[in-house]
Amino acid sequence: MWLHYSSGAIRSFRWEFGDGAADTGEEIVHVYDKPGRYRTILHLEDPTGISETVQEIEILPAQAQISRIEQG
Repeated sequence: MWLHYSSGAIRSFRWEFGDGAADTGEEIVHVYDKPGRYRTILHLEDPTGISETVQEIEILPAQAQISRIEQG
């Protein structure tokens, strides 16, 4: 979860995900290709200038899916 505080209306949102990908917009979705630790940055521009919020995140390996196989 990201929390940000700004002075006035936010003019732009720019995201860096730490895996070489980036995006713009207030609400975005990003999927990481592999587990690991990533340094994510949210850049905001409001009437007072540009600020950034940095957050370290860890993406864990996906759990294996186990299916029941019926013998016939």
